[in-house]
Amino acid sequence: MIMNFDKLKEKYITLYNECRNFIVDPNSAWQKVVDEQYTWKDTQLRLLYPSLALIGVMGLLRVFLENFYISGYDVLSNSLLALAWPVILLIFLILGALSLRFVFRFKYLFDKWIDFERMVVFLSYAEIPLFISAAIFAFLPFMFGVLIFFNFYALYIIMLGFNVYFGDIIGEERKYNVPLTAITFLIIYALTYLAWLAMDKF
Repeated sequence: MIMNFDKLKEKYITLYNECRNFIVDPNSAWQKVVDEQYTWKDTQLRLLYPSLALIGVMGLLRVFLENFYISGYDVLSNSLLALAWPVILLIFLILGALSLRFVFRFKYLFDKWIDFERMVVFLSYAEIPLFISAAIFAFLPFMFGVLIFFNFYALYIIMLGFNVYFGDIIGEERKYNVPLTAITFLIIYALTYLAWLAMDKF
């Protein structure tokens, strides 16, 4: 099977544009997601899988380089951990979406569940700072402390996301819902960092 490098390049140009737009102007970026009606399949192809693949590749590059200057380095175990991290991020993204559905049901939709696909698309874009941080951290572990502070930018992205992406549910009178933003942020990052700490024990 021959890899189509042009198609791969196009995917990562799209990924770069998605991430840049959400960092520079989250409000317009969320509006684009709404206007173009991104589905879960669109989100997986445009953002999720390219991001997770990049995180895995960056981790493998770090393992490759560390093997040269660390005596007795366990290449196999560290390679498996580098590849396991993107898979765990995907699992916890889905768990986060399921958890947030409970929050929405009890806060806004007392008689029904919000569509899972809509929720997981929202969280995929809300986690862009996490994906960027994870890719950098996978290659440069000593950047962990700095990247924690960068992740707080997700609070702003999440808040604007509620206003735009869930505007029909939350309503104009509930704009800039700080408690809901904080709960969502805690769900995302509590799950993610608990997973990271668990992996660090192996």
